[in-house]
Amino acid sequence: MTPFDLTDSVVVLSVPTEADIGRITELCQDEEVARWTTVPSPYQRSDAEWFVRELVANGWAEASTGTWAVRTPDDPRVHGMVGVDLGGDGELGFWMGAHARGRGWTTRAARLAIDAAFAHGVDHVRWKAIIGNDASRRVAEGLGFTMDGTVRRLIEARGQWHDGWIATLLADERR
Repeated sequence: MTPFDLTDSVVVLSVPTEADIGRITELCQDEEVARWTTVPSPYQRSDAEWFVRELVANGWAEASTGTWAVRTPDDPRVHGMVGVDLGGDGELGFWMGAHARGRGWTTRAARLAIDAAFAHGVDHVRWKAIIGNDASRRVAEGLGFTMDGTVRRLIEARGQWHDGWIATLLADERR
């Protein structure tokens, strides 16, 4: 699938490129990103290179995952990341740099990604988070996800299993 951009009046989602590798490396040094996601920690430049060159590129090439850098119209730097599985269980994932949290950008970016997934024919989108990631849960609930429950050992991060929350949003549900 050919990568595409998404935008509303506040955020711009575009595919992360080689030019973003340094910025992604910088943002993934944030302890909160490492705490609540599955990114390697400590995060190295080589991790960002693999992410952009392999994970992102292959996801688009195979039409399996759409991954976008979150930017703003007046600041094209990467502020965070959002991705959605375009097949399978439609899993949604996102993180935002410390400087960008609390501005509503995560919700806006996730909404754009979800809408793109549904337009692509995805039946449902799933959200998962390590228990305690209240900010992520607020985003999911604000987007209309139904909390399905708690699952023991749902998320593996850096060799350790974590209990997690899981929620679902169906294509025909109000967002």
